[in-house]
Amino acid sequence: MDYEVVVVGGGIGGLTTAALLAARGVNVCLLERNSHVGGCVANFAHLGYAFEPTNGLYSGWEPDGIYQRIFAELPVGPPQIDRLSPSYVVRLPDGVEIVVSDDADQFKSDLVSAFPECSQAAIAFYHLLEETLDQSIVNQMLASCMSACSTRFRRFIDVQLQTLTQTASDQCPLDSAALALTTARRGMWAIRGGAQALADALASSLKQSGGSLRLNAPVLRLAYDSDGLPTGVDL
Repeated sequence: MDYEVVVVGGGIGGLTTAALLAARGVNVCLLERNSHVGGCVANFAHLGYAFEPTNGLYSGWEPDGIYQRIFAELPVGPPQIDRLSPSYVVRLPDGVEIVVSDDADQFKSDLVSAFPECSQAAIAFYHLLEETLDQSIVNQMLASCMSACSTRFRRFIDVQLQTLTQTASDQCPLDSAALALTTARRGMWAIRGGAQALADALASSLKQSGGSLRLNAPVLRLAYDSDGLPTGVDL
């Protein structure tokens, strides 16, 4: 079969690409090797129960955010979401709890209370994160910026990074940490039904716009013409 565009992989990225192209009138086909869409965030079943393989924390749902702009082009509405307030609470091994929210004054007060051994360094660290976003600092590792911070504070940062970026502070670039940690400070959302609901909405949009979705269709390789240009895919 012939299509203008073939998208390989039905994760959120592939689904978004295919749904937008179809809504813009492109003849597009999405190929997914599994029997359902969603990729690594798809719900899965185990022992008769359904599980959401994420932490349930999502960004980008603010007014004029990326998802509002995406769904403004699509024939379907977005999944229902709930603003989390606070975004989450981090509980340290010693029982101290730090509320991560968009209340800047309260968060600063909580840092001082939770980390008296390095309170000024902790506050300076979060200021650095904001500056990093504004100045686009790259090629600097996060650990180099935390020498004045206590082990407890680094543990507080590590548990957030391991949740949000799947890395620890000694492996995470400063700019990546700044994006993850400041986004959490500005607010997070929960998607009703999890990321699977988002994937299902995008898949529904693709089909409503006339696009093709083929499940159980693993791609073996790209096909090329005599000039070396890709012309299709072999299944």
